[in-house]
Amino acid sequence: MATPLRTTFAILLLALLPFTASGCIVAAAAAGGAAGYAWYRGEFQATVDAAPQRAATAAERGLRDLDIKEIKSSATEIDGRVTGRTALDKEVVITIKRQTENTSSIAIRVGTFGDEALSQKIFEKIQARL
Repeated sequence: MATPLRTTFAILLLALLPFTASGCIVAAAAAGGAAGYAWYRGEFQATVDAAPQRAATAAERGLRDLDIKEIKSSATEIDGRVTGRTALDKEVVITIKRQTENTSSIAIRVGTFGDEALSQKIFEKIQARL
């Protein structure tokens, strides 16, 4: 009788394993957010010490530093958007939203599914231009 109980317990444990593993991913994302940025569903997210218009200008210049083409930029005191295309024709979209008077959240997406390494490099260029 002990064997069926152990088997049921083992199946239940295996069924719950994916849920516990996803908690580790959430914890890792939270830890990344504490460092100033997060990678979430193919999008690089961070906060910068700049109003949206200044952040958009920095993003535009950062994309130029990386030789990204077809750059378009628009920004208001509330939000902004900067787009461009890589040499491999991947679209780069930077979305900016005002958080406070002097801070903005930015989200960087490269292509459909995201490119964390290139997004990080773009963010570093934006930070350098602020």
